[in-house]
Amino acid sequence: MWVLKDIEQNNRKKKFKLFLLIFLIWIWILWYVYFYQKKSQVDVFKSATANNRTIYSTLTSDGKVYYKEQYDLNFQTTWTLAKLYKSEWDEVKTWEIIAKLDDKYLQINLDKANIALKTANANLNAKLATKWQKTDINISEEQLKSTQTSLETNIKEWQINVKNAQDNADFLLISLNNTKESNLKDIENAQKNIESKQKDLENAQINLQTIISTENLNIKNTIEKSQIEINSSIPLFETYLRDIDLIIWVSNQNKNLNDSFEIYLWAKNSQTKIQAEDYYNKSYLALNKYKSEWSLYNEGNDIKQYLENILLLINNINDALENTLEMLKNSISSSDFSQSTIDSYILNIQTDINALNFEKQKLIWVNQNIDSSKLLLETKTINQNNSISSLELQIEQSKTALDKVKLQSKTTIDDLEQKYSQALTTLSWAKIKLQNNIDLSNAQIDISKANLNNKISSFDNRELQPYYTAIQNAKVWVEEARKRLSDTSLLSPINGKIAKLNISKVWTIISSNSINPFVIIINKDSLYIEAKIEEWDIWNIYLWQNVNLTFNSINDLELTWKVSYISDKAETDINWIVTYKVEVLFDKVNPKVKEWFTTQIYFILSKAENVLCLPTEVIKTENGISSVILKNKTTRTVKLWISDWDFVQILDWLKVWDEVIY
Repeated sequence: MWVLKDIEQNNRKKKFKLFLLIFLIWIWILWYVYFYQKKSQVDVFKSATANNRTIYSTLTSDGKVYYKEQYDLNFQTTWTLAKLYKSEWDEVKTWEIIAKLDDKYLQINLDKANIALKTANANLNAKLATKWQKTDINISEEQLKSTQTSLETNIKEWQINVKNAQDNADFLLISLNNTKESNLKDIENAQKNIESKQKDLENAQINLQTIISTENLNIKNTIEKSQIEINSSIPLFETYLRDIDLIIWVSNQNKNLNDSFEIYLWAKNSQTKIQAEDYYNKSYLALNKYKSEWSLYNEGNDIKQYLENILLLINNINDALENTLEMLKNSISSSDFSQSTIDSYILNIQTDINALNFEKQKLIWVNQNIDSSKLLLETKTINQNNSISSLELQIEQSKTALDKVKLQSKTTIDDLEQKYSQALTTLSWAKIKLQNNIDLSNAQIDISKANLNNKISSFDNRELQPYYTAIQNAKVWVEEARKRLSDTSLLSPINGKIAKLNISKVWTIISSNSINPFVIIINKDSLYIEAKIEEWDIWNIYLWQNVNLTFNSINDLELTWKVSYISDKAETDINWIVTYKVEVLFDKVNPKVKEWFTTQIYFILSKAENVLCLPTEVIKTENGISSVILKNKTTRTVKLWISDWDFVQILDWLKVWDEVIY
């Protein structure tokens, strides 16, 4: 039986231990899950700190890099390539020969055409010589040639005069148009400068109101803190006086408290007891008077006077504590008044003195904070008003400068228009003189032709017509041969480089109908960026507007240039989205930038320097109201201004180094 009972007891113990083990495992699992979830909840929050930075408001668009000067050249005739003067990426000058076709047969063809023309003229002269004496015909022909040569010489001279007059008029017209355009840009820039300064003035006025509101709030908060400090200090002062009264028994309540040992308190110097009581009474009366005055305080009173009075009250209480301490130091111990009791009183009074000094420092600090807040408000207000006055002065100066630019522009344009009108008059007279001289010379030529025709009048026109036809056909043949010969040379139209040469072997057949150009010439310094801006954004873009550029294929490269062209003609895509072409021309091309690079264009709309900012992602906006969550998990409404998508400017209710979570 005993053995069975032992076995049964052992089994119960094992079951209990197993149950206890399972229970502990569950407790550990529940604790782990709770701790892990708690940690996960904590880890969900991120934090960000408000700080000052320069922020840009921008309009973003994609763009492509193109060459402004790029030419695809082909030969005008199909023939064999004979010479290649340039290779890929060779530099070329304007009208420099790049390649030449085989012109041997074309040169022979031109020689044949010239021989045919000479033969036709010789045949005509031979026909004419059969009828008359050669001398008479030659004299008439020489007279005609002399008249024609004189006309050609005079026409060239007169045409030079007309051309000079035309060039002068064209130059003045170009100068006039350039001056108008330049002056218009100067006026537009001056007007935009005024508009920009006016916007700055509006922002400065808004900032002034924000400063006044914020600093007045700071002053109010400081005053409220002063009230709290005063309210918390008065009970402490009462405690300090009560501690004195418990020792020197001045009040009726404590009059008979220390009768058993009062004679030992000032045993060494009875004057200390008198001074302690005197300072206690003064402090007690001063405290009651201050409490009475403080009970009448309202927001219309000057808190500064109360702070100064409480500091005087602190000095009185401190004198009472110091004299009480001096009295205790002049006490002697006895069986009823042990040294340990005296030491404990001394320690208690010393503690009160230290606590009183601490309260005094807090109230001094609060008093100084009120002065600092008021001074900061005054300083910031003066500085902002100075900024506003400076901006107003700048606006007036800019308006004066604009009026001066307009006046100078009008004077310059009027002068150029007068000179251009005079140049047109000179040109008109030169053209009239040219036409009159040509008419006179043609009349002389007609007389010479009539004289020659009289000498050959016996010839039948039908008899001479084949000779004239042969001469005309020979002239056409010569012109065609010269044209085909000139088409064998491929010339560069610009100063640039050969970007692509599709055929690099001589004696290759060149087709004039080839899809691929024979050569592509580019000016590497003519790169520009082209973007398509939609209709609801184009009003934000203006000429010479600053833009920032980044490139998808180049890390850490950011360039700043200006808008050089805005199209007035709209374009539509297959979805009927209306866009306008905008160009950004490089002043100086970065060697890393290549054709067809994709770029991000940031058109700078406005700029704010050294303003308080937070990351955009921490802002929560609902129903048009923006707010942030502070580190203590309270929600605060904020007023936003400029945003660059990554950061947003905060106008109020936050200061530098404030931390928010999200």
